[in-house]
Amino acid sequence: WEEIDLVTRGANLGWDAREGRHCFEPERNCRTEGLVDPIYEYSHEEGQSISGGYVYTGTDLPELRGKYVFGDFVTGRLWAIDLPREAVNGAPLAKAYALGKWPILPSTFGIDARGELYVGDFYQGIVYRLVSADAVAPAVDGGVTP
Repeated sequence: WEEIDLVTRGANLGWDAREGRHCFEPERNCRTEGLVDPIYEYSHEEGQSISGGYVYTGTDLPELRGKYVFGDFVTGRLWAIDLPREAVNGAPLAKAYALGKWPILPSTFGIDARGELYVGDFYQGIVYRLVSADAVAPAVDGGVTP
């Protein structure tokens, strides 16, 4: 399982007893007392390795404003999630918005002075700026442009 956590000082996120909200070692009946649940998780059927991102604060993509944008290094998928104000054990997982899948290995994210979002492709060494699919030329696969 891959997970996103709200990290606070002194929080025990459960490694290596759990991955996400699931037992890791042992696979059943693991210790959960005192552990802080993640705010979002996905199985390895959806992806293999989260590359953390940023909370979007720009203006070019108003539908993403205030959402945390991240990717999966192995699948090339990008998502955005609504962030809760605080982590609460047992709370529902954050709502996720699939942004697409591209032939990249998202390894890092960045923001510019205007709060616009960029993603680095480990495979080709290119940095892409996230833009609206409406703003993308037809030759580019929707939403991510070099």
